[in-house]
Amino acid sequence: MSQEFKPKLGINLGFCINRFPQPGVWAKIVGKELSLRWVQFVADLLNPFLPHSIIENEIKRIQESVVKYGLVIETTFTSAFTRVNHLRP
Repeated sequence: MSQEFKPKLGINLGFCINRFPQPGVWAKIVGKELSLRWVQFVADLLNPFLPHSIIENEIKRIQESVVKYGLVIETTFTSAFTRVNHLRP
């Protein structure tokens, strides 16, 4: 029995890192302006070295924006920042 290949057209959020870091902005661009549903999150959009309360708030904002614009995040790209900063100073 062969499986049917069902490709998903999506986008990597790397284009957002320096210009559109706010979840509501990149989610609107991807979901409304580009009419895409699938996104690959880029770890640079969520700094792990921020205080826990700020990280939790940002996660909530990301989740709300993803729901609002009908997006699905299934994968994450670690990106340049998170690949070279493994240890906290």
